Amino acid sequence: MQRAGRQLNKVQHEYEPDDWKPMPSIGPGACEIRIHTANEYRVIYVAKFPMKVYVLHAFEKKTQKTNPKALDLARRAINKCCRDARIYPMTRKESTLIKITKSTGNVFQDLGFPPAQAANLALRSELMDSLLSIVTRRRLDKAQAAKLFGVKTSRVDDLKKGHIERLTLDNLCEMLIRAGVAVKITLSPKKTRAA
Repeated sequence: MQRAGRQLNKVQHEYEPDDWKPMPSIGPGACEIRIHTANEYRVIYVAKFPMKVYVLHAFEKKTQKTNPKALDLARRAINKCCRDARIYPMTRKESTLIKITKSTGNVFQDLGFPPAQAANLALRSELMDSLLSIVTRRRLDKAQAAKLFGVKTSRVDDLKKGHIERLTLDNLCEMLIRAGVAVKITLSPKKTRAA
């Protein structure tokens, strides 16, 4: 779930996921994020609507071919998203078939992580984006990036592959500082609803 959240967080901030492919058979703008762990996972999403990313379906892939039921569910979900985005009107019956849940603003919390862990993961994801931006801007290969960040090349691999679970806030802050980036965390009180 952490890796899926990392990839969706990248999409939310207009970066490409690490491993993805378009899924035109599902609908226009549909894409599939591929997550490789001991098991294979897929997240099908669409980000073609202004200011919105819709997650259509997420599932474990157990065979080489994607389960037709998973594809059908994603197709029905993209139709609902098109209606939600006001691309075409939605009937009352269609509106009850698939539920659209509004984001909290933190994709990790939306995936079910407790608030404190979700905030930690979102911050780690943001720091990872900053480090990857340095690698891209400076055109660093893996060995150069490892030297600059003061880490082993395996840590750079973790960074590039989105292995958020292997990188702590301490690791990421130290890597940024070694690269000459000042790291500052701004605290603000949590907004609460009035009684």
